[in-house]
Amino acid sequence: MNNQTYTSLSFAENAGLNVKQKLALASIGIGFVLQIAAFFGAKLPMVSLLLTVSLLSIGCGILVFAYDMYRNKPEGISNKRFAKDFPEAFTIAFSKFCRDSYRKDGSLSELHQLADINLPDLLSELKSVLLEESIRPAGFFTGFWFLSRTDMDAAIEVALRWLPDLGGEMPPDVAASLFGASAILVNGRLSTDIEVHLPNTSLVFDATRAAASRLHWHEREMDFSAWPDHALKALGDAIWKAYPVTDRHRGSRGTFEFHSVTDEDHAMEFRDR
Repeated sequence: MNNQTYTSLSFAENAGLNVKQKLALASIGIGFVLQIAAFFGAKLPMVSLLLTVSLLSIGCGILVFAYDMYRNKPEGISNKRFAKDFPEAFTIAFSKFCRDSYRKDGSLSELHQLADINLPDLLSELKSVLLEESIRPAGFFTGFWFLSRTDMDAAIEVALRWLPDLGGEMPPDVAASLFGASAILVNGRLSTDIEVHLPNTSLVFDATRAAASRLHWHEREMDFSAWPDHALKALGDAIWKAYPVTDRHRGSRGTFEFHSVTDEDHAMEFRDR
C-alpha cells in the first residue's frame, strides 16, 4: 500500500475562505463582468449605470474581503505594541532614537503612537532631551506636548529652562516654538512669563502660526480653564492684533479665489476659537 501524501493544487480545494469572503469575491467578479459589459456595450442604454454599479460592486467586495480577512490578525510590530510588550527595552531604544532625531531637527511625530501608554522612564528621558539639547523648532512642540499630557510639572520645568532666553538673540523659529508651547499647552501656569512678551506682535504672530499648525495634528481643543481672566484676555487681544480680520479668499475685484490651506489659516481658525 502506498501511503505517500501528494499535495493537490486543484482550484476545487477549499482555500479556507468563509462564506462572507466568498460572497465578497463573488461581488468583485460580478463587478468585473458588469464593467466588461459596460465597456463593450457603449451603444446600449444605461451604460453609465452599469459602470457605476460595477465599480460599487468591486469596491464593496474588496473592502468586505480585506476587512474580514485581516480583522483578527495581530497588529504586527509597531512602536505601540513594542512599548506595551517590552517597556524597558523599548524605553532604552526609543529614548536614544528621540535624542538622535531631535538633534537632527526631527519632528518626533512618532510620539503620537504612544500618547495613551504610561512610560514613566521614557517621560524622564524625554524631559532630559528637552532640557539638555538646544531647542529644535520641529521637535520641541511635539516633545513638550507629549510631556505636558502626563507630567505637567516636568513640562513647566522645561519651559522655565528656556524662557529667560526668549528676549535675547533666540532665532525667530525657535522663539515661536518655545513661546507657542508655553502659552498653549500648560493651561496658564506660565501666564506671568508669557504676558511680558505679548506686546511683541511679531513673536505672537509667529508663535500662533507655529502652535496652530502643530495643534492641527495634536489636540484640536486646548484647556484654558485655569488661566487668570486678565491674562487670558491679554493673550486673546495679542492674537487678534497679530491676526486682524481679513478675507484672504476675496479677489481684487470682489470675486472669490481659492487657496490651499496654509499655516495662517490654522492660526486664524485658532484665533476665532
